[in-house]
Parts: sequence; structure tokens; C-alpha cells
Amino acid sequence: MPTIGSCYLVPPCPTDIFPFIFAVYMVTGGAWLFVVSGRRGILSGIAARVQQTAQAHEQHAVTALVLGLAADAEA
Repeated sequence: MPTIGSCYLVPPCPTDIFPFIFAVYMVTGGAWLFVVSGRRGILSGIAARVQQTAQAHEQHAVTALVLGLAADAEA
């Protein structure tokens, strides 16, 4: 332990707790997912909303591309 402590440099005060904050977020998210997965339809509803958002974004990107190409053709 003293060998590892002498080789491992500890970052300054606020930065040294970031891994622990990240671990708390990961455990909290995992617990939330475990609780939610017990309810039927919640995860499929989340997946449907993500898919819907992705399709809307893709449609918006295609529309912007088409309008950009149309503007380039007029110029």
C-alpha cells in the first residue's frame, strides 16, 4: 500500500472526488433501471420515444439537406 501511495499522485481537492460522484450516478442509474424494468411497458415506451425522436431528427436533416441543395442549384 505505501508503494502504490507513493507512485499514485492524488489530484487536487475537487477533482479527487469525481470518480466517486460518477460511481454514485452509475449506481443510481442502475437502480432506477432495475426498478423501472419491473414495470411492463415503461422500457418499450422509452424505446419508442427514442426511435420517434431519431426519426424526426433524420427527417429534419434530410429536409435541411434538400433545401441546401435547392439553394445551391438556384445560385
